Amino acid sequence: MTNSSVFVMAREIVDAHHRRGNGNGTVEVTPVLMGGGKAELGIFKALCALVDGTFLDSLEDDYAGPIAGAVVDAPLDAAIQLAFQVSTGPRPRELEIVDIGGTARDVVFDGVVDVASASGGERAALQLARALLRPELREKSLAVVVYRENDMDRVIQAGAWELAFQQIPGMHLGNLRSLIVVVIPKDGWISSDIHCKPETGFVHALLGEDYLRRNSATVFRARVNKIATSPTPPVFFLGAGFSASSGIPLGNVLRDKSIQRLLGPASAGLPSEELARQFRLLIAGSEEGPELTQSDEDFARLLTFERVIRKEALTFSDLPTLQLVKSFNDAAIAAQGISVKSLQSLISKGMRLVIVTVNLDTLVENGIEDRVKVFATEADFASAKTYIGRYLSGAETKVPVLKVHGSITNFASCVVNDDSTRLGVGRNKNRALMSLLGKHSATRQWVYVGASMRDLDLREFYRSHEFAKYIDESWVAPYLIPTVAEYEPLRLAHWRTRDAKATLQDHLVTETSDSFFHELDSQWKPRK
Repeated sequence: MTNSSVFVMAREIVDAHHRRGNGNGTVEVTPVLMGGGKAELGIFKALCALVDGTFLDSLEDDYAGPIAGAVVDAPLDAAIQLAFQVSTGPRPRELEIVDIGGTARDVVFDGVVDVASASGGERAALQLARALLRPELREKSLAVVVYRENDMDRVIQAGAWELAFQQIPGMHLGNLRSLIVVVIPKDGWISSDIHCKPETGFVHALLGEDYLRRNSATVFRARVNKIATSPTPPVFFLGAGFSASSGIPLGNVLRDKSIQRLLGPASAGLPSEELARQFRLLIAGSEEGPELTQSDEDFARLLTFERVIRKEALTFSDLPTLQLVKSFNDAAIAAQGISVKSLQSLISKGMRLVIVTVNLDTLVENGIEDRVKVFATEADFASAKTYIGRYLSGAETKVPVLKVHGSITNFASCVVNDDSTRLGVGRNKNRALMSLLGKHSATRQWVYVGASMRDLDLREFYRSHEFAKYIDESWVAPYLIPTVAEYEPLRLAHWRTRDAKATLQDHLVTETSDSFFHELDSQWKPRK
C-alpha cells in the first residue's frame, strides 16, 4: 500500500460524496476491504475528520450491549433481522431487535442467553447490528462503519455482506447520504462469491501492500458493449476461472494436489507456498527458463499446474492428477455453470468469435460439436492457421476452438507430455495464434477470461511487440492479480497511441466469468 494509492481511494470517496450532495435523501453504500491494522483504519478516521463524518467501529466495547437512543426504523429493523436469520445447519437461530425500555434497544439471537455464550461470529453480527442502530449513524451526511469477518461462519459472513451492500442502499437514514462500510475479510482473503458479486462487490481494497479497485457497473457494461459490437470476431482466451463455476477446481488447487502426490503423505496440510518450495527442491538441477533466477516467492507465485504435471508424468505413468481432472470434467458436463451456458448460447445464436484456451476440459465444445471446430493435437494445429483464415474471411462457419494445452479426452495431446514445447507453444500453434492478430483489419478485441497469464510456454507470445500492437485487450477477473499487473509496463506505449491517458485499469473487466458472459449474452444481437 502506497501513499498515492491511499490518496486516490480517499479522493474518490470524498469526490463521490460531494457529487452526491443531498441526492434524493437516500443512502449510497461504498464497500471497502481492508487489512484491519491501526494505520489502515486511521485513514478512515482521518477521512471522517476531513468531511465532518461519523466513524463507528463495531468491535468497540460500547457495541457489546444495548444502544441508548436507537431509532425505531421498520425497514432497517427488518433488513437486520432477515440478514442474520439462519434456518439451516446444526444451529438454526433468529436475530431479534428488542426494546429495553425508554429509548434503549438491543439485538439478540434467540437461544443465546447472553453475549458470553454466543459464538465469535454471532458476537460480530450482534455488534454490527448495534452499530447500524446507533443514533450517531444518522446525524451526519457521511459515516464509516467497520466490521470484521474472522469469526463469522459462511452464513453470517454472507448475511452481513448482503445487509450492508444490498439491503441498506436506497434506505432513508436521517441525514446520512454516504455510508462507507469497511470490511476486514476473513483470514485476509477476498472471497469472489461474497465480496465480488455484480453491483454489490467491493469497490476498493487495501490488503497488505496491495491496493485494488473494481470498476463501476457502468464501466463494465460499456466494455462489454465494445466487445459485443466489435466489427471483427473477438478472441476469448479462457483460463481456469472460466470453468470454476462448473465445478472444476482452479489450477493452483490441482497443482497442489499433484505436488502432494509427488512428495508423499508427509506433505498433507502444508500451505501452498511451502508445497511450491518443496517442489523446487524436488526438481533442483532441472529448472527451466525464468525458473533459474526466480526467488522462492516468485517461483511459488508463477508455478503452474502444467509445470508440475510434467514432473508427475515422469513418476506416475498413469498420470493420476489428469485422471482426477477427467473425473471433474465428466461431473462438470452435467452441471454447467453460467459461463459455459452463456458462451454456448452466443455460439448457437451465431456470434462470430474465436476461442483460445489453456484449459484441458471439454466444457466449451460439449453438446455443440456441430457448431465448433476443435484443434487440440499437434496434427490438428497443422491446419489451424488455414482454417482460421477461412473463418475470418467468412468461408467457414464453425467457431475455432484452439486448445493450446491439449484436451483431457486425449492425454497424449496435453502439453504437459510434450517436452518440445516447454519453452514455447511450438511452430504450428504459434502460427495459428499470430493469424488472429488484427493487423489486416481493425484492431481485434482479445479478452482474457479467468486467466493468470503465468503459462511459461505462452510468455514470449504474450510479450511480443507484434502481438501487443494489433489487439485491444481486456482482462476479465473479479480483481487485478499481480501476474496480470506485470503486463502494464509492456502495454502502455501501445495503449497510449490510441488514448494518451490509458492505464491497465481501463482494460479491466472486474467481474467474474459468469457475470461477464451473462452480460455479453444479454447485450449481443445478430447483425442485420
